[in-house]
This record gives sequence, structure tokens and C-alpha cells, in this order.
Amino acid sequence: MYQSLVRPINLLIVLILLQMACGLQPVSTPQSQIDISTNTPAIATPTARPTHTPTIVVPTPTLHFEIPATVSGKGILIGDIQWNSLPAVKSQVKVCSDFDTFRGCKGLEYSALTDEKGYFLIENVVPGDYTLLANLFGTSWYLYALEKVRVRADQTQFVDTFHLYKLDLLPIAPLNNKNIDVTQGNPTLEWQAYPDAAYYEITVNTFFKNDAIKQKVETNQFVLSDEIHLINCAYSWSISAYNQDGHQISQFKDKMQFNIINTGISCEIANPSPTDKAKLPQGNAQLSWDAHPLADYYIVYVVTEDDSFSIIMNKGGTKIEGSTTFDISDMPTGAYVWSVDAFDASNTQVATSGLLYFSIIAP
Repeated sequence: MYQSLVRPINLLIVLILLQMACGLQPVSTPQSQIDISTNTPAIATPTARPTHTPTIVVPTPTLHFEIPATVSGKGILIGDIQWNSLPAVKSQVKVCSDFDTFRGCKGLEYSALTDEKGYFLIENVVPGDYTLLANLFGTSWYLYALEKVRVRADQTQFVDTFHLYKLDLLPIAPLNNKNIDVTQGNPTLEWQAYPDAAYYEITVNTFFKNDAIKQKVETNQFVLSDEIHLINCAYSWSISAYNQDGHQISQFKDKMQFNIINTGISCEIANPSPTDKAKLPQGNAQLSWDAHPLADYYIVYVVTEDDSFSIIMNKGGTKIEGSTTFDISDMPTGAYVWSVDAFDASNTQVATSGLLYFSIIAP
């Protein structure tokens, strides 16, 4: 039923690419206890110790190791990694001078392991702004900080505590791609209670709009009712667990999807014309579709086939009110793609035709 809903699926592919980029390849960690005071960064060039007296920023934490002197013109980074308000031992940490969520670490890159107290120390860092990343417990995933870390020459920089979470929170129902019949009652989302979880945050996404529901709950169940349109369509949900200090400690590894059925209303616009791969005579072409019961207005897109990605990015649309047709009789011959989306009075998207390819030919 949902295979024709091409545009949101393409957006999902973009999100998957983003997710894959954030899940950088894991770095193997030695089993022996590290000496954090002498740990060498992955790509730092060893340099002789300076003879001058370096500038040291007074640390706020009470450290259990001595701070080495900086190398002339370079800086030192010190910080701690925690999970569930406790030290994250032997966690892989990276800093990248050029980090992109699609391409990962670029430019300068340094790495270290946390010690038995959860602290890391990275020496000989070239001054500049860096993105801090920490590995999610032996997975291929790295969590990255939104704020940059600025490293200064001849200084030791202390980084705020970085809180990790795990990916071991498990759903109970509905399981992935489960069909939920609303004639049997409103859908109930349920997940396994997580140790030390003080509360949870639930996120439910409609097929078209992220974070349709995002709220705090203290139990491991949630009933969907009137917060979102429950129509025949695909939805996704995820849960994050938080401890009593307000730090996230776990979440679903992947968003779970379920399908609502038997509501009497679909999120697919019916009878779009021209249909996929149709051929229309030049000078007599028109787009049309059936009215959607929840629609207050429509957005119509029609572009050349080479420019189809602009529809995925919601560019070039025309708002249509009080009609279910769109005249394209003046368009020249060529290959085209079109789509129509339906929106309710609150400007929430409720349906789509997906992408439909057609040609205008000489009469």
C-alpha cells in the first residue's frame, strides 16, 4: 500500500545516510590498563618537551593524575565520559577538526581511551576548534557534541562532562511493521522497563512530520489517542530512558514502525492523474486527483524529470485551494514528474500521491 509514497521514503533514505555517517567504524581498544598520562593521540606528531613554563588553566575537577606540560604551540584536552552518572571506563574518544554528519571525521583527528575513572587526556593537539565524539560501548556508533571544543596553544583545556547512553532499550509492542486495527481500540505502545530509569521520553512520528508526539512519561506504556491523526498510514516510534539526574541512559537502537489500518481514511491521495509513466498530448494536459477528507488545501509540484529531487526537498510547489485540478496545458514536450500533498487546517500534512513520472508528447 505504501510503496507509491515515494517522497517520504526518499527522506528516510537521507536520514539513513545520516545515521550511517554518524555510526563511524569502531576503533579496537587494548585490553591492558592504559596510562592516561602517557597515552599518545592517534595522529599527533611526537615533539620534544618545552623548556618554557606553559600556561595551565586551573581545573575544576579533582584529578587523580598529574597534568603533563604542553608542547610548545600545542594544547592538551582533558575531560570525563559518564554513563548513568558513573564513569564510562575505556570508552573511545575522538576529536575532529572537520566533522560532517554525512562524511564523518575529516582533517585533523586525535583519539584516546578513558581510564578507570572515566577521564581522557589528549596531548599535542594543534590549536583550533574541534568536535568531540565518544563511542557508544563497543558499537559502530559515536555520539558527538553539538558545541565545538576550542583548543588553545600552550594551554590545557577542560571539557564538560560528556554523558553517553546505550542502545539496549527494547520494545515490546507493537513490533516492527505490525498492523494495528483501530476498531480493536487505540494503539498501546509498550517497552521493557529499564534499570535505573526514572522516566522515559516517547517520540511518535507520523509518515510526514517528525515529533508529532514528544513527551515525558513515567511508566513503560503509552496509549495513542487524539494527539495525532490516526489514519491508514505508517507511523514510527522510539523511547529514550533517563536516570534521576536527568541524563539519558538508553534508547531504542532503531525507530520502530507500525501501520494503522481500518480508519476509513488513507494517507495516500486517491486517483492521481496522470498516473506513473503516462503519456499526455501537448496542449491538452492537466493534473487531477480525488479530494481528501482531511484536506484544507493542497501543494502541487511539477518539474522536469532531471529536477525531481526538488520535490523531495519541498521546492517549487503551488498552493491549491478549493480545487483538485492543476492546468499544465502550456508545458512543452519532455519528461516530467509531479506530486500532490494534502494539508489540513492546522498546516499538518495528511496525505500524498508520491512521485509520478509522465511525458508530454507532440499531438
